[in-house]
Amino acid sequence: MVLEKNKLLKTAGSKNTLVQNLDAKINALKGSINSSLNQLKSALVIKKIISQDKITVLSGKLSQIPSQERSSRDIDRKQGIKESLYLYLLQKREETAISLAVTAPNAKVIDAAKASKTPISPNRKIIYLGALLVGLIIPFGILYLVYLFDTKIKTRKDLENNTTLPFLGEIPKLETGQLIIDSTSRTSTAEAIRIVRTNLEFLLTNVPDDEAKTIFLTSTYPKEGKTFISVNLASTIALSEKKYY
Repeated sequence: MVLEKNKLLKTAGSKNTLVQNLDAKINALKGSINSSLNQLKSALVIKKIISQDKITVLSGKLSQIPSQERSSRDIDRKQGIKESLYLYLLQKREETAISLAVTAPNAKVIDAAKASKTPISPNRKIIYLGALLVGLIIPFGILYLVYLFDTKIKTRKDLENNTTLPFLGEIPKLETGQLIIDSTSRTSTAEAIRIVRTNLEFLLTNVPDDEAKTIFLTSTYPKEGKTFISVNLASTIALSEKKYY
């Protein structure tokens, strides 16, 4: 249309109707072209923005690639370790199965095992019996040692079993406050002194008449009854009208 307008301008003026129609068509075409270009520009701007957003997203993903690659390597490493362990265990299971299939059993179960209701060990009865024996042995052992190392004379049997001395009698403790026993006394102490006098007379029968019959009374500690025995024994002998020197 521009070429056609230029050709008409060679033969006609600018006021020519054909020339003006061509100008109108050219102006209209320019407007549509400008509008199309503006629309195309707007579309390209939108595509540019979308492309920039995609570039930003892809850049973020690219920045995550090293950490993802490291995580992927860790996963691959763990997978390799587990795979090798699984293969090792699978191989051992197969080897064990083969060895069990080849090896003949050395024992054969004839009867199923039976368990008792009471425990086999420890045996309560033996423990209680041992505790009872220990409980008896220890106190008896202590008492035996005490009696073994006890050198005191406490009873008549201690004197008779350990010495050859003659035993005249045992005099109990005086029940009353009377010091000298007379002929009318019937207490256990008076009777015991009379028994001692009788045994003493029997013991002194072997002494010749021309020798003095001397009695020596002593004890290990004071206040053990020397005076009491001496006085009452002399009184009992005097009541029998006999003398000893």
